Amino acid sequence: MAEALWYEEYADSDLAGAVGMGIFRPMIVNRLMGKEPDTATAEKTFNEKLPTNFAWLEKEIGSKEFLAGDAFSIADISVATHFVNLAHAGYRPDAKAWPNLTRYLAAIHARPGFAACIAEETALLKKFGL
Repeated sequence: MAEALWYEEYADSDLAGAVGMGIFRPMIVNRLMGKEPDTATAEKTFNEKLPTNFAWLEKEIGSKEFLAGDAFSIADISVATHFVNLAHAGYRPDAKAWPNLTRYLAAIHARPGFAACIAEETALLKKFGL
């Protein structure tokens, strides 16, 4: 439980700041507010900040199916959610550079609950022309 909560806090602080403010807001929220996307900020975040996160998660995940223990938990939900927002903004970690991370994310995002939410969010963003 403590490990799962640690991952949740990591996702809520470090990943949320980088993905949310560094990519999702400049690319998606700006457009929803009638502004031009800030691709410079998004590119800088993706190329300079997120590789550290990707590398750390690559090692943490290794060959594991779940981040904390042997079951799907708040750790997986918290971390994988930010990668959905990253994808909505048009960014994904490179599978060649981070194979464990991308394998893990594909499996988590394919879970029925995640897949349904992703589909719903994608449809909503399309209604806004994104």
